[in-house]
Amino acid sequence: MRRAADIVLTLCIGVGVGILIGYLLGFTHGEPTPENSSPPPEAFDYPFGLFCGLLLVLVARFVLGVVRGRRRAG
Repeated sequence: MRRAADIVLTLCIGVGVGILIGYLLGFTHGEPTPENSSPPPEAFDYPFGLFCGLLLVLVARFVLGVVRGRRRAG
């Protein structure tokens, strides 16, 4: 049960961070101007953000697990 809660928490944090990254990427594109009438496609901002968010959370959990394991062993 604890493992399932841990997985759900990891996914929630990863998705939240990912949505934030996707929003920030979409926000930085800005409005198209006459000189730049075709902005970059924004369709991949949120999937890319979700991927980065989940990856960052998984890496952070791994690093914290290694650090925590060294403290217990030492």
